[in-house]
Amino acid sequence: MSKKPQPTTALTTEKPPRERPSECWKKIGVHGDNTCFELKEFIHCHNCHIFADAGRVLFQRKGNPAYLEDWSRVLATVPEQKEKFDQSAVVFKVSGEWLAISSQFINEIHDVSPIHKVPHLTGKVFLGMAGIRGRLRLCFSMKGLLDIGTYSNNSDHSAEKASGQPRMICMEGNEGSWVFTADDIHDVVRFSQDKIQPAPATVSKSPKAFCRGLIEIDEKSVELLDEELVFHHLRKVTAQ
Repeated sequence: MSKKPQPTTALTTEKPPRERPSECWKKIGVHGDNTCFELKEFIHCHNCHIFADAGRVLFQRKGNPAYLEDWSRVLATVPEQKEKFDQSAVVFKVSGEWLAISSQFINEIHDVSPIHKVPHLTGKVFLGMAGIRGRLRLCFSMKGLLDIGTYSNNSDHSAEKASGQPRMICMEGNEGSWVFTADDIHDVVRFSQDKIQPAPATVSKSPKAFCRGLIEIDEKSVELLDEELVFHHLRKVTAQ
């Protein structure tokens, strides 16, 4: 018995490949109707070489002449040198004088607390001790330390003091922690080292020259204090 002839063309259930439309990922891909036969192999259009080739063509296309001209002009322009702010300080007022202390020595600013005198130690500079956040702090008078006058004849000072909000400023350094009361707090300001002006001769000749320079803040001349000298003098006061 002879065998039946077999068909020469193999039967298959797979659909023949069809021509892919432009931006096929939006039409038959994951962003379309998901009918692309390549999804069986690549799972997602991002893994397909057609999507990669389209991205390569996008990035290799010629740029818009106007766009290139604009960027050429921007890149050819020399940028302005911005001022480098490498210093910061807390600006405050004491007896009508605007003063500043480097912010790295300021631990916190607190509401005014009662100061308790210490027998045989309380005087012009050392005032006593105050409890701040459950911790006793040594208190001193910045006015007494700098020997600042009362400015009783200055009517502007009385108006400024009335409008200010007194605060206790907590200083901390290698030689200990101290607190003083300021009549008002201006702000924490930033400035560059080269903006510090030399102290005037009248300040430098003062017996208690704690000013290491002047800075201009909001059209005000502010004395920048030398924190190391302040701590050094306070240690001498308590050692007496």
